[in-house]
Amino acid sequence: MFFYVLICLIFGTTFLAIKVGIVAGGPPLLFAGLRFSCAGLLVLAFLAWRKHKFPRQTHLYWQMAKVGVCQTTVLFGVMYWAEQYIPSNLAALINAGTPMMVCLLGALQLRQKLHLTQLSGLLLGILGVYLIVGKGTVETSSIVVTAVVIAALSQTVCAWGALETRKLFAAGVSPWVANGFQMLFGSAGLLLAAAVRGESFTEVTDPWGAFGSLLFLIFVGSILGWGLYYLLTAKTSPLLASTWSYVSPVVAMIVGALWMGESFTVLSALGGVIVLAAVAIVNWVDWKKLMQDMQGRKDRSFVS
Repeated sequence: MFFYVLICLIFGTTFLAIKVGIVAGGPPLLFAGLRFSCAGLLVLAFLAWRKHKFPRQTHLYWQMAKVGVCQTTVLFGVMYWAEQYIPSNLAALINAGTPMMVCLLGALQLRQKLHLTQLSGLLLGILGVYLIVGKGTVETSSIVVTAVVIAALSQTVCAWGALETRKLFAAGVSPWVANGFQMLFGSAGLLLAAAVRGESFTEVTDPWGAFGSLLFLIFVGSILGWGLYYLLTAKTSPLLASTWSYVSPVVAMIVGALWMGESFTVLSALGGVIVLAAVAIVNWVDWKKLMQDMQGRKDRSFVS
């Protein structure tokens, strides 16, 4: 339980840390690329030092590169760019939609029908976002609306990447190794995009804020946060560990309001609660299966 709470707190503050770095003049794609290249190299160096086994098949590295493009290049490239125009708490709420997209794409991939509860949850989620964005709780303009739409679409790419990781784990690739390489491969795409845009450190106006944010995101957000995430996954289940995305938006809304003075009205709070409830409803069927499996394991352990 301690690890779970810590993960929610860490991931809930990373959206604010991104915003702090951007406000300090940090070039978004360059800083995102540096964050994940450093984190990926450090994780892989540690695994090599611990003599962890790396895959030998070339196709598995291509698969990790594909996941990296989806879950690091696209997702965080868009998120860093979007946070130039939208508050960190809204970015966190958009990120909470990833489990919904995993649910939808998973159903399409396996050709399964969605349950009525899942469809209800999706519609409820749209209502929640409307309350946050459409009722004046966030200052709207064409660029803000564009940022919200693109950030929301990036969740689809991220969800597809999450589903693709199953192939890696089925092939016996360690989650730690997969995460290290996907961060490294994904960072290459971010750095390339930063070079194309001509981003440089000359854009930084507050070095302490920009590089302090970068260090926090490397060591706390990427290494510690994702390290604890995979530890929790190993001890419980991937579904339970992934529910951090339900809780972190609440943390992000609170710290964003306290630290950056971001909007935190009754409507935005209500919209946030509705979005979180919608995500929980969409995943309710899987939750019931998980609880039944965990209870079954507990009963078998007691009998033995």
